[in-house]
Amino acid sequence: MKTIKDYIIYREFTVFRYKVGFTVSDNAFQKECKKKNIKEYKPLISENNGATTHWITAGNGEFLSIIGFNEKDLKRNNLPCLVDMIAHESFHAITFMLDQIGEHNCSEEMYAYHIGELAGFLMNEIIKYWKNK
Repeated sequence: MKTIKDYIIYREFTVFRYKVGFTVSDNAFQKECKKKNIKEYKPLISENNGATTHWITAGNGEFLSIIGFNEKDLKRNNLPCLVDMIAHESFHAITFMLDQIGEHNCSEEMYAYHIGELAGFLMNEIIKYWKNK
């Protein structure tokens, strides 16, 4: 089974032709950048950040976001902090997605719906990670 430990797991927003990826592996991020012909990229995960979102334009013109969580911050005993990071990074990824497709005057409901959808996806992937650990 693919997990966020070894791969980038994507959630596609097909109506917008946009993907958001999620991983705890800088190696998976580097491989994906090479595969998508992205020449310059910073490390996805650093010791100082619990999570970060990278906005990427691939060599084929595809727009995507990849969210990386520092694996040490995925502890079950710190759920409030984890929920904070999920909401925070979901906001960044969705805001970038809507900007890239030219949706600059979205309703609050559009933001709330997509942020909630992405946050639910991220939480489900973290639960799978916990089960397989």
